[in-house]
Amino acid sequence: MSFVAAHPAIAQHWYRNSNNLVVLQVPNEECLLALAERAQEAGIAHSVFREPDYDETATAVALEPAGRRLVSTLPLLLRQQAA
Repeated sequence: MSFVAAHPAIAQHWYRNSNNLVVLQVPNEECLLALAERAQEAGIAHSVFREPDYDETATAVALEPAGRRLVSTLPLLLRQQAA
């Protein structure tokens, strides 16, 4: 919801044309915040979600569709690694 509030035009376009969500994983909060910083530097709309019940720990970053190039190497959340 913070992304929708901060970027209503992008969210509305996404809602009308796609509605796809992809959930990826990073190893830790440091990597998540580095991703948000790279998005900021690249001019990619994003929002960081901080979990109020966990001392405002960053637990997610929402990126506009153009952010896919920043996450193309990240694994899907909960995807089993090949042995």
